Amino acid sequence: MKGSYILLVELATEKNVLIGKLGYLFFPKAFYAYVGSAMNGLEARLARHLRKEKGLHWHIDYLLKEAKLLETILCPSEPFAPCHSEGTKRPKNLAQGKFRVECFLARALAKEFQSIPGSARATANARATFILQMRKTG
Repeated sequence: MKGSYILLVELATEKNVLIGKLGYLFFPKAFYAYVGSAMNGLEARLARHLRKEKGLHWHIDYLLKEAKLLETILCPSEPFAPCHSEGTKRPKNLAQGKFRVECFLARALAKEFQSIPGSARATANARATFILQMRKTG
């Protein structure tokens, strides 16, 4: 199965967490959401996130060393469709039609919740936030 997912995570105490090359970032005591995709196997990606012993690759790997994974939300998707907003020019480097639901999920969550600075990445020329503090922003 291919698709996107949301990991809901709880950090029981505030702390500075080493997030790879980003260095130490401050995380308040809070619930967090991480939006990701697994277009080559959702089950395998989630099994990896659940493992205690693993290499640290994604930003969430570092946070999961310090926080508790509470829930996963699966969003199976079509394997081929674009990840860009309607009305925007299709990026030349976008693989022919990969539908990245993660972009839309992350943007929707980012409208309601605060993102952790530095935890975003560019996907298909659109900025998509991947770790969000689940506390209303305004």
